[in-house]
Amino acid sequence: MLKSYFKSFDDKEISYLFFEPKRTEVKKSVLIIHGMMETKERYSEFSEFLANSGYNVFIFDLSCFYFFA
Repeated sequence: MLKSYFKSFDDKEISYLFFEPKRTEVKKSVLIIHGMMETKERYSEFSEFLANSGYNVFIFDLSCFYFFA
């Protein structure tokens, strides 16, 4: 798992996680967008499962939601 940041259009840092398959060829990529009052960490276990099944997984915090979690 890689944890990093990117800059949004309004110059805020948005945190994201990237899960990459380690032993299999990449099938596809999945983008997970969390719901209200959640953060990306809630989906870490599911993201690991998908990565172990051969998928690249990206999940990021929505800019206005991580203040409430």
